[in-house]
This record gives sequence, C-alpha cells and structure tokens, in this order.
Amino acid sequence: MKIADMFYNLHQYKKAIDRYKIVLRNKKEDPYVLNKIADSYRQINRVKESTKYYGRLAELEGQKAIYKFYYAQGLAEIGDYKEAKRWYETYFNEIGHPYQAERYMIYDSIDIFYKDSSRYIIDEIPFNTKFSEFGPVIKDSTIAFVSNRPPENKNFLTKKYNNDGSYFFNIYTTVDDINVRVENLDDDLNTKYHDGPIAYFHHEEAVLITRNYGGLAKKTVGEDKLNKLKILKITKNRKGEWKNEEVLPFNSKNYAVGHPTISADDQTIIFASNMPGGFGGTDLYKVTYKNGVWSNPINLGGNINTDGSELYPFLDKEGNLFFASNGHVGLGGLDIFVAEKVDRSFKKSYNIGYPVNTKHDDFSLTLDSTLVHGYFASRDRKIGKGDDDIYELTILPKKEYITLSGYVINAITKDTIPDAILQLKDTDENVLAETRSEETGLYYFDIEKNNDFILTGTKAFYNQKDSLFTTKKLAADVKTLKIDVLLKQPVLETVYFGFDQSIITMESVEILNNMIEILKKNPSVQIELSSHADSRGSDSYNEVLAKKRGTEVENFLIKKGIDKSRIVSNSYGEKQSVNDCGDDKDCTEALYQLNRRTEILIK
Repeated sequence: MKIADMFYNLHQYKKAIDRYKIVLRNKKEDPYVLNKIADSYRQINRVKESTKYYGRLAELEGQKAIYKFYYAQGLAEIGDYKEAKRWYETYFNEIGHPYQAERYMIYDSIDIFYKDSSRYIIDEIPFNTKFSEFGPVIKDSTIAFVSNRPPENKNFLTKKYNNDGSYFFNIYTTVDDINVRVENLDDDLNTKYHDGPIAYFHHEEAVLITRNYGGLAKKTVGEDKLNKLKILKITKNRKGEWKNEEVLPFNSKNYAVGHPTISADDQTIIFASNMPGGFGGTDLYKVTYKNGVWSNPINLGGNINTDGSELYPFLDKEGNLFFASNGHVGLGGLDIFVAEKVDRSFKKSYNIGYPVNTKHDDFSLTLDSTLVHGYFASRDRKIGKGDDDIYELTILPKKEYITLSGYVINAITKDTIPDAILQLKDTDENVLAETRSEETGLYYFDIEKNNDFILTGTKAFYNQKDSLFTTKKLAADVKTLKIDVLLKQPVLETVYFGFDQSIITMESVEILNNMIEILKKNPSVQIELSSHADSRGSDSYNEVLAKKRGTEVENFLIKKGIDKSRIVSNSYGEKQSVNDCGDDKDCTEALYQLNRRTEILIK
C-alpha cells in the first residue's frame, strides 16, 4: 500500500494501479483502494476500467457522492445511457440539486443528438500518428497542433511523462501543404516539458502558449508537488526569436490555467482553469487585455460551466464560444458545445451533436474565417490512427429556422418563473431540444419552419404544461414566434405552527389572507390542505395534532368566504417529514419547525 500510494502521489498512475490491485486481493471492497484504482484509470483516460471500479464504489453505502457522478460519466461514455441517467439522478438528488437531474431526461430520446448530423462532413488528416494529436490552430495556410509523438532528435536524455510513460507534448506545424509535411513549430516555443496548445494574436506578432514552465520550476511547484500548467505570452525579439516571455498575472503554482483563445480584436482571452471558487472540475474564465494590462479573471457562469470540466475554448471571428465539456449532457466523454454571443454575454450552450460528438472524447474545435471549415480532435474513432487524432470539418448551411420565444408564467400569480425546463418535441414526442428559462422567465429555441411541434414546460412543484403548435404556412418574413407557457403551482403556501399547538399565528394570518385573495380571483381553483407534525410525541398523538391544524386552517378559510366544497383536508401526522428529524434524531428547533405545517396545494 505504501508503494502504491507513493506512485500515486508522484502521478505515476500505471505503476500505482499494479500495486493497488495486489492490495485489493486481500481487501476486496476496500473503498480507499477502489477509489485510488478508479481515479488512476480516470487520470490516464482508461474509461472502461475506471467505470468498473467507480461502479463498485457507487454501490457501497456511505461513500462520496462524486463517485456516482464519475460512474455516470463513464456509463455514458461506454454508451449505457439508461444507467447513466439513473446514476446522474442519484448523484444530483444526493447533493440536493434534483432539478439538475432533469436535464438527463434527454437520454430517453437520444436521437436528438443526431438530428443535424447531415450538416457535418468529417475527413481524415494524413499527419495523425498512433500517438496523440489535438489542439489544432489555423495560421494562414498551416495548422499548428499539439502531439506527444517521439521527438525527431530523441536521445537517452529525452524526458518522458511519468503519468503514463509517454513523451511530453510539443507543438508541431504543417509546412506549406497541410497534407504533406510536419515539423516542430519552433525550438524557442517548445521546451523539454509540456507545451501547447497555442493561440495567435491577430494584430501583433505574439502568441499565448500553455506550458509547464520549467525555467522557475522550484518556484512554481504547488503544495501537491506538481508543476502546474501556466499561460505565457511570448513575443519575438529584434532577432526574430521567440524569446520575450511574460508569465501572465493570473497564473498560480496552486492551480492550473491553460487552453487560451483570443477574440478577433485581441482584447478578450478565455481560458480553462481549476482555480478555487468554480462550479467544479475545470471552468472557463474570461480576462480582458488592453494597453498591456490584464484584468482579473471572471468565471463565465452557469450557462457555460458545470459540475464537470469545461476545456479547450475557441472564439470564432463573430465571438461565438465553442468549448468541450463532460458536465453538460452529451453522448459521452468530452463533447463539443457552442454558446452564441449575445451583446457582451453568451446564450445557453448547446451540444453540436453527432458526428462531431461521439461517446468518446471530442474537443479542441477551431474554425477559419469562413466559419464553415475547420478542425477538431477526437479519440478512438474507427477511422483514426490511435489515441487522440485531428479531423477536418466542413459545415453545410443550416435549414431555415425561426426563433421561438416566450415567458414561463405562474398561472395563478402571473409572476414569471425562472429555471423552468422547456422541451421541444415532435408530434411523436421525441425530444428535439431542451433549455431552461432565464432569471426573467424568458426562454427561446431556434426551430425549423414547416413543422408541427409540442412545447412542454415543467418545474418542480408545478404541473406540467404541453402546448401543440405549428410553423406551417407562416409568412416568408416571419422570423419569430411567441408562446408563453403558463404553469400551475400545486403548492401555493405553507402555514407553520408552534410546538404542540394548532393556533394560527399572526404571521400565518397574513399568509392566509393573501391566499384568500388569490382564491377569490380564481373561483375555479380547488385546494387540498396537507397537515403535518414533527416527530416529538407518539404517532397517534401527532395524527390528532396534525388533524387539528388542518381543521383550524379550513375553518379560517371558510369564515373568510371560501366555500367548503373547494377544500379537501388530509392529515399525515409525522409520516411526511421534510428533513431527517425522525424519532431517533436530535434536531434544532428550526428543523423541527419545518415539519409543524399545513401545506395549501392546488388539487
């Protein structure tokens, strides 16, 4: 075990796995060893193996929720979407974010990822090898890319990367004809450690490069003994050599930054980092660069970043953001997503679908100025040479679309509803697209003309709403269609009571008076009173107490003019606790208070 831990802490994962497996012979279901093996396989991208061990961990009680997340990711990458959905739901319910699990309903209609597949033409590139090639960047008539192929000047001093025994990554470029010759980009830009990907400034002779910065190795090693990836700005000196290096101010020895992309005006840089305070894994951040001054990094937020990792950003000439993610819902591994630019922000990102995305890793997309031609990297395709390979991409024109938009609105209060799930379906109820309403309640889809659709709106504690509509016979100049989604809210209000009491408090009177106004304005609405008690006292006593509470609320409503026929009252004693404050628990008064309640629900 000590030897295995030593190799693991040195990030020599293959050697660590061999030793941990020896330990596992005598400790069949030891969570510590299972986690180390699973994590080691994940670090070297051995998905089938890591999934097997995360599955064993996920089945054990009392283990970290993140193991279930990694297990779900692995299941998706091996194509078991039904099980992946189940484990994503388990994970998000366990961490208290059940609404996040609703995104994975899309796995019930996996065809959505294939609906635009005819738009993409993918071709092989002749300079791929059995080693890893990725991170293509277009420069005039050449492509710069990253590879860990054996260097041409290899000798007995050539370093290997102990993570998996391969060579360190260098930057290469095609020469003149993309299909013929490849050479090392520049000896000044490549070092004996990891180099790349690279990004070119558009208006000055300068580059941003991701690198294990070795020149100050002892000063740049973090607390975990790792030399983190950093971004350097490099310009040429008077002799034309790439010698002027600037270590950017947002680098750190305690976290990694890398994969920069530069906007068309050279003033916005987006990069990936696992710096503290993110959404999880690796997030995308933005900095501005004006007059030689770098701003502080800003996280791109929940439209882009997730519990998983977001990597390899690319800004096209119009400012749209392409990136890879294993946290957004996809076909498995890293998928490529795009978030269209809107003013100074981005729309919610969407998966660009098959055949660019597969159940394996697909990432580092780049486009030329035409926006219809580019390159990307992918792992384990049948037409590849092995490991990560680069592919040429041609994008055909889109079909004719219009924008469907509207607001999600509470049918009773008329307030807008944020974070509701909107699904666009065909008339066979296959899910075509999915989004969430914004903070203002606004949603939008790009939809095809000349079709029939079903629009479904859902949100926790609201009833589902389905609307059938058509885009057939619309005038040629119609570019937008507006449909508001009205959701009814089953749970209208909750009235709370004091300990061992059924008296309506002054605070509750105000709540009930507001409720009475709503009920009088909506005479067709019927309600159900659901009354409860906390766990202190016997079961039979709490059943009686809960019933008294329901009776008090019912009588109050009737006295204020609400017809008795509109009210159904049920009591449940202590059986439906909203938290874990059962008979054998010692909870705070605030937690007990949450169970002393009568809920008013739409029947």
